[in-house]
Amino acid sequence: MFTNSQFDFISLLYTVVSLNVLWRLKNNWSAFWDDVVTPADRQLADAVAVFLLVPIGVFFHELGHAIATWQMGGVVLEFQWRIFWGYVVPGGDFTLAQRWWLALSGNVVSILLGAIAIPLFQWVNPPILKETLRTFARVELIYALILYPLLSFLGEQGDWIMIYDFRAQPYAQITLALHALLLIWLWRVNRWLNQPLYPPESAPPSDLLQQAPARFYRKHVRFGLSIAHSTLPPPSPAEEKLEPYLAALYEQQCQLIAQHTKKPASPALIEADSFGMFVIASGLFAFGRLDVVPDILNHIPATGHVRQLARVTSNLLPLPDTIDPLTNTQGLLDWLDNHRDHLSWDETLERFILNPPTIKY
Repeated sequence: MFTNSQFDFISLLYTVVSLNVLWRLKNNWSAFWDDVVTPADRQLADAVAVFLLVPIGVFFHELGHAIATWQMGGVVLEFQWRIFWGYVVPGGDFTLAQRWWLALSGNVVSILLGAIAIPLFQWVNPPILKETLRTFARVELIYALILYPLLSFLGEQGDWIMIYDFRAQPYAQITLALHALLLIWLWRVNRWLNQPLYPPESAPPSDLLQQAPARFYRKHVRFGLSIAHSTLPPPSPAEEKLEPYLAALYEQQCQLIAQHTKKPASPALIEADSFGMFVIASGLFAFGRLDVVPDILNHIPATGHVRQLARVTSNLLPLPDTIDPLTNTQGLLDWLDNHRDHLSWDETLERFILNPPTIKY
């Protein structure tokens, strides 16, 4: 069906795409690995799985053939890994059963790689790694169990022609039965893999951020409070009780921070109180409190993922794209001073909207 030169040409085209994926990954490294998974991150994760991880899978596929050759007492005359395809030329006097195993071995490795990625993606963090491994599992298994067998028979070349040489009894017959069972398993697994990675209440940041940004931030404020106020009772799970809880904490926190200007405190205590103010003010802002914006911006932690909570301002305010709360706090404050009188909290959208100025005649 295809010659080696044609496979090389296809592999070359894919390799160019792989280089582009590497370039995109380098330029978006921090955003790709943070806890917020955007549609662009998902697209890049799929590309990483196909154009960066699949070539690694191809290498181990060919290595499986090589190891089986050595296991059978043969020698590897050629080991060709050409990024997106490859082949091994075994040397030796092999029986039909041994030839069956030589052909099957690389495919066993491919199936195992895809199967291992399934439980692995459920355990790993950050969320984008889950997305990447899920795509890799799907691609690896579909290719190993469906596409490669079809290509082998349509092109009358490839591993599966030798695997299904039914003269190799009973191994080829056993393989056929196992292959059928694996296809049923793959059908069930693929349906499961197509489901959302997270249930609605624990949706990945990008999904919840798009559907209900204020609720997204209130959800993460609860987690921040467990760190900032570990000695206090946890906030009630009832949404309507969280706002007064935060309001009471805010008054306490204002008093604590005011005391630091009158009475010296340790740097650790100042940092802890500043962190608490940042989390509490972010939560109140997600309920429509515009007056707490300076408290958010003045207490952004210097490091850690939690500082991303400051983006509650840019996600709930109609800010221009040029204003980033993490890099341009003064610009945000200036914008707020100029537009404060025209901002109102929309209870339905749960975000601030900018009203047109009233014209008086």
